[in-house]
Amino acid sequence: MVRGILTSILILVVFGCAEKTPEVKVKMVKGFHVAFIKEVGEYSKVGSVIEELYIWLGEREAKIAGPCFGMYYQDDPERIPVESLRWEICIPIKAELEGDERVGTKDIPETEVAYLIHKGSYETVGQDWKKLYKWIFRNNYIPTGPGREVYLNNPKEVPEDSLVTEIQVPVGKK
Repeated sequence: MVRGILTSILILVVFGCAEKTPEVKVKMVKGFHVAFIKEVGEYSKVGSVIEELYIWLGEREAKIAGPCFGMYYQDDPERIPVESLRWEICIPIKAELEGDERVGTKDIPETEVAYLIHKGSYETVGQDWKKLYKWIFRNNYIPTGPGREVYLNNPKEVPEDSLVTEIQVPVGKK
């Protein structure tokens, strides 16, 4: 009986059928300058806000300095009304730009982050946010700023199950 169970587990692991838990790590992220759009409301608008910011930067011939990311304030979408969720879309840029009434610019300071890599649909990213926060508190860290989703590829260019998102939470030791 035990041998049959162990064989089944081995088959699942070898053939990739077992659920894989992303590994949490800690690293320093260098500071950088970003253009950003601040929003309040449902996360379903993220894609259109990203497009809007890229268009704005393209019109100004801005030099992009890194992948687009979302900053998500510590509003729990399971407890906060959707219309009250606070978030920003940021794109690192190489030069100073003057913002306007919709788009701002700011410096993001160097910070230590706990992070993991989420592979797959944005619809399932919430599970990995929970895993990351659980790891943070179990390992004597505390969040020190809004969490980030760094979008490492484009949903218009890869299938949904091939999306790669680095989830980061700025942390400090307790």
